[in-house]
Amino acid sequence: MSFTLLHNGSPSSNLIYKGKEVIKTSRLGLDLKNAKIKLLNGFGITDSKTRTFDFLKKGKSYEDAIYADAKDAHFKTNPQAYNIKKESYK
Repeated sequence: MSFTLLHNGSPSSNLIYKGKEVIKTSRLGLDLKNAKIKLLNGFGITDSKTRTFDFLKKGKSYEDAIYADAKDAHFKTNPQAYNIKKESYK
């Protein structure tokens, strides 16, 4: 499962399994009834964490993408500044 921000800060997700996209990229968010604001876009990445995948089968290849704040990121003034680092594992 991958979670990303689109160009306008809209959160989205998709799922690729065995090299095939099984859940297409879908936008995430909340449109709250009678709310003055909508939680649909304008999001920024403020934190990221590393996870281990001990359940992966040995001898197979895997790839991940790590999203992290850029040096000039700021949650109000520059919320969409981030870097993507892709890594492959066997």
